[in-house]
Amino acid sequence: MKKVLVIGGTGTLGKVLVGQLASKGYIVRVLARKPQKAAFLPQDGIEVVPGDLLDKGSLLEACQGMEGVVSAAHSMLGRGRYASEQVDVAGQKALIDAAREAGVPYFVFLSVVGAAPDHKVDFWRSKWQIEQYLIQSGLAYNIIRATAFMEVHIREMLGKSILKNGKVMIFGKGDKATNFVSVKDVARLILHCFEHPEHHNRIFEIGGRDNISRLDIINRYSQKLGKPVLATHMPNGVLRVLSKVIRPFHPGISRVMFIADLFDQEEQCFEVEPLLREVEMEVCGVEEVIGG
Repeated sequence: MKKVLVIGGTGTLGKVLVGQLASKGYIVRVLARKPQKAAFLPQDGIEVVPGDLLDKGSLLEACQGMEGVVSAAHSMLGRGRYASEQVDVAGQKALIDAAREAGVPYFVFLSVVGAAPDHKVDFWRSKWQIEQYLIQSGLAYNIIRATAFMEVHIREMLGKSILKNGKVMIFGKGDKATNFVSVKDVARLILHCFEHPEHHNRIFEIGGRDNISRLDIINRYSQKLGKPVLATHMPNGVLRVLSKVIRPFHPGISRVMFIADLFDQEEQCFEVEPLLREVEMEVCGVEEVIGG
């Protein structure tokens, strides 16, 4: 399989995956709602085409001639036309249908650790629903369930403010351990699945080496800076109230606040060793994004 369509190729994971695929000699087509946002991608072996998960015609056209599809797009923060239930359910189903109709033999879907039909968060329920739709589609597939991306939840949400201002806002207490995975490792696992068809038609779960709280992450940044970091907290009660108040106006932000409150009360740990016993690869620790 050498011709791959990537949905979400300009996102945090997608741009890393596109680079890894291209470096291995794959011909990569990236579907983008705003193709100009893909200008940073390497030019060799990469084609950017306009399209939209809500436009079935563009999906069918993008799938033509492809030997594999990777769906790494989501709309957790979306609203209106691009609300999560539209993009993450109807749009993903349309993409699977388009791949099957175009004769694409293989499909990789990025999901989340904990996806289940009865999860407290609708986004996790949506991921499970699409997993089942893909399994029943007749396509060869792999489902990759990942923990929280460290590049987003550590570097962007915590590190940027700490390094720039020496202070940071935490949702909740921040004392519960969470697992964070690097997008580089998720991309490597997807590439492994492409190159090992004996592992097709399976669900793989991936996380990083560390289960660590946000307070511990802040302490590590403090050690890096050599001075204390000022951490302020948004109380859980405030998160709950804001989540309800904001929901009619911006369901995406409401969802994020609901998740922040929920996960601040329950540890989100993960053990990656079962995967590493089966798939020969290394995984990063949080020091990869915090630095020394």
